[in-house]
Amino acid sequence: MFVSFHESRDPGAGGSRGGMSRYKYFWIMFAVMFVYTWIPEYFVVALQSISVLCLLTSNKFIRFMASADNEEGVGLGAMTFDWAYIMGVHMTQPFWATINFLIGNVLWSWILAPLLMYKDWFGPDSQLSVATFEDGTPMPTLNSVELFARNGTKIEARALYDETTFDVNLEVYNAYAPIRITPLYSLYYSSLLLSTAASLTHVWLWYGKSIKRQIACIMRPAENGDPYDDVHNQMMRSYKDIPLWWFATFLVLTVLVQIVVSEITPFQLPVWGVLLAIGLAAVFTIPVGIIMAISGTQIPLETIAEFIVGFIIPGKTIA
Repeated sequence: MFVSFHESRDPGAGGSRGGMSRYKYFWIMFAVMFVYTWIPEYFVVALQSISVLCLLTSNKFIRFMASADNEEGVGLGAMTFDWAYIMGVHMTQPFWATINFLIGNVLWSWILAPLLMYKDWFGPDSQLSVATFEDGTPMPTLNSVELFARNGTKIEARALYDETTFDVNLEVYNAYAPIRITPLYSLYYSSLLLSTAASLTHVWLWYGKSIKRQIACIMRPAENGDPYDDVHNQMMRSYKDIPLWWFATFLVLTVLVQIVVSEITPFQLPVWGVLLAIGLAAVFTIPVGIIMAISGTQIPLETIAEFIVGFIIPGKTIA
C-alpha cells in the first residue's frame, strides 16, 4: 500500500501490474483496511488480544504469564489482529528496525522480566501483588506501573507527597521505603537509560566524521564546500534562507517565557534548571535525530531528564 502510493515510476514504465494501476490498488487496499479496522474494534473485540497459552492450559501460573492485562503478566505467546495494537509505525520503519524491536521485546519482556521476578533479583519481586488467583492465593505482578511498599503491598503515589506543595513527604516515604516497582517496569527504565546513552556513542562512532565535516562546511563553506550537495539542496537554493536572527530571537523569547513561568508559578524549577534542560536538549538533538532518521525510532529524553533532576533537586516532584 505504501509502495503503491509513493512509487515514482511512470505507469507506462511498470507502474501498472495485472491491468491495475497503482492508484487503484492503493484505494482498494485503503478501503479494505478501513472496513477491517471495524472488526476488531467493535464487532469481534476478542481479536484485539488472543492468548494462545490461556486457551491451551488451565495452569494458573502459565495463564498468568500469558495474560497481558494491566497489573498481570507479560502476554507470553499472545497475538493481536488489531492495527491499534500492532501500531502503524512498523510499516514505515526499516525491516531491520522492526526485527530489532521484536527481538528486544521478546528478550526483555518474555524472558528477562519473568526470570528477574522469580529469582527476586531486586528484592521480594515475587511478592508484589495487586490481585489474587481464583483459589484466593496472591497473584504476582509483572506488568504494572504501580508503586509497592517493601512488604509488596500496593501504595498510592499521592500518599507519598504533600498535596499542597507537591514535595515528597519524607516521613511517609520512609515508612514505606524502600519503594519497589515491578521487574518489567524497572527494565523499561533501564532500556530508556541505556538507549539514551547508546545514542551518543553510536552516533559518535558511526557518524562522528560526517558531523564534523558538515560543521566545517557550515563554518567555512568557501573552503570546504558541501560534500552532500544533493538534488534536494540544489532545489532549496531557489528559496531565500530564513535569517538566523529569527531563530535566535525565537529561542531567547521562549527561554525568557520559561524562566518567568518557572519563577512565578509552582513549577519550582530554578533558572539554572531551565538552562540545564535546554543544554540537555541541545546535546541530544543530533544523536536522537539521526537515530530517528535511520530507524524511525524515537528515543525519549524525559527519563534521563527526570533522573538528573532527581539527583540535583531531590523531593521536588513538579520540577
